[in-house]
Amino acid sequence: MKKYCLLALLVTTIFNLAFAETGRIEGFVLDTFGNPIPEVHVEIPKLNLGDNTDSEGHFNLTKVPKGKHKITFSHISFETKVLKNLKVQGSKNLGEITLEPRVIELEEFVVTATRNKKRTVDVSVPLNIVEQDVIQKRNAKTSAEALREETGVFIQKTNHGGGSAILRGLSSNQILLLVDGIKLNNSTYRLGNHQYLTTVDNNSIQRIEVVRGPTSVLYGSDALGGTINLLTQKPSLLTKDSEFQFSGKVNGRFASADQEKTTRAQFAVFNNKLAFQSGFSYKNYGDLKRGSFGGNSKLETSTNGKKQSPTGFDAIDFDGKMIYQFTESQSVILAHQTSRQFDVPRYDKYESGSNVLWVYKPQNRYLTYLNYENSLQNKFVKFLKASVSYQIQEEGRQTQKTVTSEIKKEKDETKTLGFTLQLNSNYENNFFTYGFDFYKDKVQSELKNYSAENVFLNQAARGRFPDDSDYKSFGIYLQDEIRFTEKFTTILGTRYSFFDTKFTIPFDSSATLNLGTVEQDFQSLTASVGFNFQAAKNVFLNANVGQAFRAPNLSDLAKLGESKGNTYEIPNTELEPEKMISFDAGFKTNFLKFKSDLSVFYAKVTDLIGSEDATFNGSETIDDSIKVKSKQNIGNAYLTGIESSFKYFFKGKTNLYGNLTYTYGQNTTLEEPVGGVPPMFGLLGFRFENESYSVDSFARFATKQDRLSEDDKDDSRIPEGGTPSWFTLNLRLGKNFGEHFYGQFSVENILDYNYREHGSGVNGSGRNFILSFEAKI
Repeated sequence: MKKYCLLALLVTTIFNLAFAETGRIEGFVLDTFGNPIPEVHVEIPKLNLGDNTDSEGHFNLTKVPKGKHKITFSHISFETKVLKNLKVQGSKNLGEITLEPRVIELEEFVVTATRNKKRTVDVSVPLNIVEQDVIQKRNAKTSAEALREETGVFIQKTNHGGGSAILRGLSSNQILLLVDGIKLNNSTYRLGNHQYLTTVDNNSIQRIEVVRGPTSVLYGSDALGGTINLLTQKPSLLTKDSEFQFSGKVNGRFASADQEKTTRAQFAVFNNKLAFQSGFSYKNYGDLKRGSFGGNSKLETSTNGKKQSPTGFDAIDFDGKMIYQFTESQSVILAHQTSRQFDVPRYDKYESGSNVLWVYKPQNRYLTYLNYENSLQNKFVKFLKASVSYQIQEEGRQTQKTVTSEIKKEKDETKTLGFTLQLNSNYENNFFTYGFDFYKDKVQSELKNYSAENVFLNQAARGRFPDDSDYKSFGIYLQDEIRFTEKFTTILGTRYSFFDTKFTIPFDSSATLNLGTVEQDFQSLTASVGFNFQAAKNVFLNANVGQAFRAPNLSDLAKLGESKGNTYEIPNTELEPEKMISFDAGFKTNFLKFKSDLSVFYAKVTDLIGSEDATFNGSETIDDSIKVKSKQNIGNAYLTGIESSFKYFFKGKTNLYGNLTYTYGQNTTLEEPVGGVPPMFGLLGFRFENESYSVDSFARFATKQDRLSEDDKDDSRIPEGGTPSWFTLNLRLGKNFGEHFYGQFSVENILDYNYREHGSGVNGSGRNFILSFEAKI
């Protein structure tokens, strides 16, 4: 008996000693909105010791040896989190552990291409998706510059506040811009490159979707070269009943080349039914310094040494968005956006010496919209989305030729009322998308003359556009997605569009263009077909045939005033719509280690609209130096090219990436190149990234563009003989400082190369040191 007692005492002693050397770790795993995450695998890899969280997000690791350990938290839908050197001695409660949602590239989705949420690999058309984290890592100054590293997207800048996208050789009002699915384009958008893309605050964007190629069937006029949809951030609702919660963040950006100082503050309050988010941005840009080395002597004409002066300006942005969830299937979104840019100089006018004053003043945009969504899921209608929007865009120009000449102050205001309705239905293997959109523009335009001392003198008979002009558009569309097999899908679509405009050109005894009241209408029937075939597990083949059109707008029909370069534009009410038929084919690969995209396209354009020589009061010039031009149907043309990209992953997120785009355009009527087509351009880069930091080094480049139209040759922004080739080397370093703070240091144009992107009115920045941060609450 004594022997057994001693043995029991020994076992108990050993057990107690062993237990004294181990401990326990517990806690809860939540998402960024405070919701518990079940099935998170919590593990100490070295010990092969783990546990999965329960429905409340709780985990409990027992028998953890005394000492320091590394613990990982992993879930397929969230970024893996690692806690290093966690000291364990007895019981330890980690409290709440927050995981960030993971963007899984394999399951990337797009809305714009089909008006429905689809996996990108299931969409036949070529496209670009730029997520919020990519926008942050690119550390771009504007929403336009956030796109300049994308395949097939070339960004032209008339001034430091500008940023106009060119897709497949087409730009300006031949590209459709959307913000949250609502048309940004209006009837005064000019054919020359512009700055409207930058009026959407890049700090407020959730993602940017770019569809390359015509999308007129779904969106109507202007969508010849493609469509860019800027989707702004919206607050998320909690998944279960809860009291209101709060989140916020502050970010900033500072750059050396233009002494930029920008900042944004944003906050959100939300529960499971109601969410509200609002943000405010302030932006201050100084005069931009160009590069010092290389380049071409024709690009060394800046007004103040390397400083391109004046190019600086200030801007503010404000946005607010509210979501209310009536039921599980019904919700409304009420949103407002304000963008104001102050005294934005058009630098090329100063550099050429044609003006002592040329600024955009004002440059404002105000948008308010209400969306209603209902996932009906009944026999006839699966989904319904309706919206009403009201947008005001104000653009003014203040110009003065010499210090003693008069100051001209122009102001154009376009008020746009919009209604859209979209429905989806299922029938067997068919998925239908159908609806209508209606937009009505009311345009106010004026021109006032002031003395050199800024004393009011008089008001001209008309402004840049006829005052009190109307422009209406209506379209009805139907799209049918037919899934023949799990691997083969066809999308058929058709659309009828109608446009109506009315304006009066007032009588002017000094001019011969007294056209009186003009009423015009245009209509078009377009169709498209797309094919997508999954040739292998991660290989997708696609082809598309699509029609597109652009109805002449007020800028084409009735504009009177200065235009690009040293030209003066007069009205022409005899225009016909531009029409296009486009063919493209390509493939996408989406392997775990390798992703690629290639598209070859050919587009034939008839009744192409462009600027051609004209006469005003019997003369081909004004003041013997300014050429008179008007918009004209200058004939037929074709555009062809190739767009390609790749990304190869070495380990984790570390990857080699690149893209290349080439476009060739020829006007077969005038036997000259299509104007404004960019040269071959692309980039090549290497990115290392882990949970803590990232290093991104890359080169951007473009070849020389000397294929110029006669209109290009009249553009003072393009050097004689064409735009020289260029390249820049760039570096970005990013660091996560815990869960709530991210910092980034970048160097653009490390070699300080002096260059200009084709068609731009300002050189690119010289060596530019950029510091940015984001702090979350």
